[in-house]
Amino acid sequence: MITVTVFRSDGHVDSLFIEGHSDYAEEGEDIVCAGVSSLAVTLANGLTEIAHIPTVECAVEGGFGHIVLADGLSPAQRAQADLLMNTFTLGFQSLAASYADDVSIIFANGGEQHD
Repeated sequence: MITVTVFRSDGHVDSLFIEGHSDYAEEGEDIVCAGVSSLAVTLANGLTEIAHIPTVECAVEGGFGHIVLADGLSPAQRAQADLLMNTFTLGFQSLAASYADDVSIIFANGGEQHD
């Protein structure tokens, strides 16, 4: 099972952590793992390379992903970070809805849990 934990504070997604493997199919043929990985890598690249949002941690590899935004973002950075983080959170929710046995998304800090 892949677990995506989304941490929110003050209405903003500040970080997310991805852990695990789906075991939907054999390695190299697992579309669920590929979907989660693709979303995570694209989010990381969008934040760091396109929007230039400062991060404390931004790594996605080997079944794990940790993306933590830096504190003190400017209003413009916060708006861009919100757009990206919320868009990709919706993508993870869609995967969790379609592959409920393989992907779980948890919202922390006052959010709700979807299994």
